[in-house]
Amino acid sequence: MLGAEAIDTFFRGATTPGLWPSALETIARDLKSDGATLVDGPAWRSRVSTSTQIASFVEEYFSLDVNQFDSREGRVNPTTDNSFVSDFDTYTAEEIEHDPYYVEFLRPRGFGWHAVACLRGGDSPLVLSLKRRLNQGPFQRAELARMAKVLPYLRAGAQAAQMALSFRSQDHLEALRLEGHGGVLLNQDGRVLAINAALGLGDGLSIVDGRLRAAYSAEQGALDRAVGVAVSLAAPHELPVPAPAVLHRPSGRRPLIVRVARLFEAAPNPMALARAVVGVVDTDVQPVPAASLLRDSFGLTPKEAELTMLLGAGRTLNEAADLCHISLSHARQRLKVVFQKTETSRQSELVSLLMRLA
Repeated sequence: MLGAEAIDTFFRGATTPGLWPSALETIARDLKSDGATLVDGPAWRSRVSTSTQIASFVEEYFSLDVNQFDSREGRVNPTTDNSFVSDFDTYTAEEIEHDPYYVEFLRPRGFGWHAVACLRGGDSPLVLSLKRRLNQGPFQRAELARMAKVLPYLRAGAQAAQMALSFRSQDHLEALRLEGHGGVLLNQDGRVLAINAALGLGDGLSIVDGRLRAAYSAEQGALDRAVGVAVSLAAPHELPVPAPAVLHRPSGRRPLIVRVARLFEAAPNPMALARAVVGVVDTDVQPVPAASLLRDSFGLTPKEAELTMLLGAGRTLNEAADLCHISLSHARQRLKVVFQKTETSRQSELVSLLMRLA
């Protein structure tokens, strides 16, 4: 089967980002091409994964700012509704003969032909671009038809990888929630993908047009810098030291401490939508001991420990029940068990105990 090796290699690379250069090399060879790129969103250098053999060609493309006059950027827009799109699907032969990108950049370097397909749609499309040298000739209709049979597998691989990486990212949000902290996942543009149930918005921090917004403009710069460092694909030593943003609150309550961390397992992987995680610490909330300490010290179940931590952090029983995804009556029953295990009799007494343990 044409593309069998490409399919198997793509599925391996989808969850192991370090394999992408060699994986794309295999995909290109198996699909009768001289090179391949995988572009995550706009064609910026930081968003392009490249097969081994054309790495220098792609570097030259960006170092010369060829993308500024590459007419294909505006004309070739594959979607998940269509298959591979070749040069002659968007250009006439005469247009190619006079286009600066083809004539002045591709041909002097021995290249001349493309076939591209969209593997993932949405706000951050994922596009596979196959490249051929000039002497190999353009992609023919029969070839494109055979390649189209491979495409459903590649799209399924992209979707499966995205789901798997999404589950891993959600684990970060859940871990923050269990510690009583707000959590946010950001994409490569710094836009919000998801939040956890512990995040309080509207007093010091909000989300406006998909981005985190400080209540006071004087503090927005620090927040933007923290996000920018985390979503950058530059090496850590090339960036400023990550610093938290302190956000003061219109209500007069103690400030929020916002820390943004890069998800290193996702950063080099074009399949991953989440690139950074944000932890929001409410300094107005009383500190609570770790869930593991409550379980080990008092024999609390995970759900009992979670409920106890939320109460210790200042949540009402009703709020804690909602965050634990249980009914209020169920929460009351759980709390009675917690009282017995901790040898306390009132919520205030329980909170006092937690403060001593924290």
